[in-house]
Amino acid sequence: MPERSRYFDIPRPDAPAARFLVRIKDAANSRSVKIRAVGAREALITKPRWVSVAEAVEFLKKNARWLLEAAEKIRPKKKLADYLKDGGKIYADGGAYEVDFITSRTSPFYVDDAENAKLVIAAREENFGKDAAAQVLKFAAKKLEKLCREESRRTALEFSRISLRDQSGRWASRSTSGALSLNWRLLLLEPELQKYVVCHELAHTKFMDHSVSFWIFLNRICPDAQKLDRRVSAKAAEIFAVEL
Repeated sequence: MPERSRYFDIPRPDAPAARFLVRIKDAANSRSVKIRAVGAREALITKPRWVSVAEAVEFLKKNARWLLEAAEKIRPKKKLADYLKDGGKIYADGGAYEVDFITSRTSPFYVDDAENAKLVIAAREENFGKDAAAQVLKFAAKKLEKLCREESRRTALEFSRISLRDQSGRWASRSTSGALSLNWRLLLLEPELQKYVVCHELAHTKFMDHSVSFWIFLNRICPDAQKLDRRVSAKAAEIFAVEL
C-alpha cells in the first residue's frame, strides 16, 4: 500500500482539538501497528500489510492521549551547523570530535585530524549552512562505514552494501539482501550507542524480526542490548530535531 496522509482532529481537555497530519504506511517485517510523533502536529503510523487503514485509525484513536503528550515533547528543529556551533558533539573512531568552522574562499572541504580528534570544516560564507552539512555527511559516510566493517569482522555478520540517508525517525535498517541503510544522525550518538545500532542491524542477518531469539542473539554480540536500546530511544527527541 502506498503511503497515505490524512488530517485528524484529536480532542484535548479544556482546549480546542489539535489537528494532526497523520501518515499511514506499511512497514516491511512489521508485526504490530506503531505510532510515532514526528512533529508538533504530525504523526506516522506504520503497520503490517495485513492490517487495514481502518484498524490503524482505530489504533490512533485509542492512543490519542499518548500522541498528544509525545507531540508536546517534540523539540524545535535546529540546523546541523547551528547545533554544532552551540556545543553539539559528533562522535567517531570511539570518541568525541571537536569541530572547528572556517570560511572557505573556494570550494568547501573538511580536514579529519584523527590524531587530535578534531574536524575542521571549511564552508563558503554565502552558503555556510548547506556547505557545512554536506561536509559533515562526507565525514559521517566514511566513519560510519568504517564502524560497520569493524563490527562485521568482529561478529562475523556480513552486509552487502551501505548507504547513508536522512531518515526522519529511524536510526538504521537492514534489507533482506543485506544492505544497510544508516541515518547520518548516528554521528551524533556516543560511540557505544553507535555500536549498538550497528550490531542491532547486523543481528538481523540471523533474525529478521524482534523475537526473543533475536534479543538473545543480540545480547551475545552486544551485551546490555536492552539498556543500550533505552538510551538510544531517550536520545531520539534531541537528535532527530537536528536537520541538514
